[in-house]
Amino acid sequence: MRDEIIELAGTRLSHLKKLVEFLEKRIASAPGGRVRIDNKHGKISCYYVNDSNNNGQYIKAGDMQLAQKLAQKAYDEKVLRSAKHELGVLQDIVNKYPDLLPEDVIDELSEMRRQLIRPVYKPDAEFAAEWESKPYKHKGFRDDDPVILTNRGERVRSKSEKIIADRLFERGVPYKYECPLELPEIGVIHPDFTVLNMRKRREEYIEHNGMMDKEDYVDDFIWRVNCYELKGIRVGHRLHLLFETDKRPIDSRILDLIIDDLLKK
Repeated sequence: MRDEIIELAGTRLSHLKKLVEFLEKRIASAPGGRVRIDNKHGKISCYYVNDSNNNGQYIKAGDMQLAQKLAQKAYDEKVLRSAKHELGVLQDIVNKYPDLLPEDVIDELSEMRRQLIRPVYKPDAEFAAEWESKPYKHKGFRDDDPVILTNRGERVRSKSEKIIADRLFERGVPYKYECPLELPEIGVIHPDFTVLNMRKRREEYIEHNGMMDKEDYVDDFIWRVNCYELKGIRVGHRLHLLFETDKRPIDSRILDLIIDDLLKK
């Protein structure tokens, strides 16, 4: 959690630093003075104001480029002040953000002391174990389905799904195989893998799409993904997709990238 917050703050800091640099250069090249805008009886007039002319000199229609540059400079100056203020606040947060978060206090305690308390936040291992232990109704198999077993001893439908399951198990990602999920319009489906993102403590989904060279399959895939989206489960956020055809087998490198993101601290 801490690293995620620091990373987000760092991304914003980088953006703000570039913004400040850009604005300072643009303001330095802008004309001196400022523009005063009057609106009298629905008629708008612009005046060029500087140190030698506080009342301002009327800007003619043909000279509106000057008014535009001065208005832009005034806007840039306000944005610059705001950016510098946010920059300072974020930098202060990064510098002062605690190393020990409330969720992590339990890890600092001795085993004996842990047994004497009821933690506000459950440790990751306990949280994951409880999540995995909750029963659910599997999709089931037909009599003629091949018997393919994962290293964890569960039955899956294909060798590719075994690869996924074994990799999740090997790298310590809590998962459920074909756990039911209700989606709008389509009803109850059974995602290939429901996985637990421990960093965010939320369920995410991995769908292996193994027949992308078949038109009917692709049509069903599009409908399924659309229904995920309608439920707020966005591709690349909580929905992770793997693809395969007869000529292109599952790419385990993509699977590892998905797992890397799930395990990111």
